[in-house]
Amino acid sequence: LYVYHHNKIVLISHISSGGGYYYCSDGSCAYAHTPTGNFKTTWRAKGWETSPLGELYNPVFFYGGYAVHGDTYVPLAPVSHGCVRIPMDVANIYPGLVPKSGIPVYVRAKG
Repeated sequence: LYVYHHNKIVLISHISSGGGYYYCSDGSCAYAHTPTGNFKTTWRAKGWETSPLGELYNPVFFYGGYAVHGDTYVPLAPVSHGCVRIPMDVANIYPGLVPKSGIPVYVRAKG
């Protein structure tokens, strides 16, 4: 994860994205993929937010139910259902670095 302000990097963090596995929840099944493309921040929540797939800390949503959010488990491998997990200490400052809706979020596949 890179956060830029005025073309200068202000934050770099490791992340964990969609693990690619097949899962089912609430009668619906899907593959755990993080969408790639150009998005914008939408809504957010402060503190812990409960979703059908688990708990998200300080989530900043960028595409439907996909968010950049804190988690207590952020390995150096893709393991999430599709959100972008960041370490808890980073999740404490990330929302302040993207303080409003409409801030660009670019998600790219590892190449």
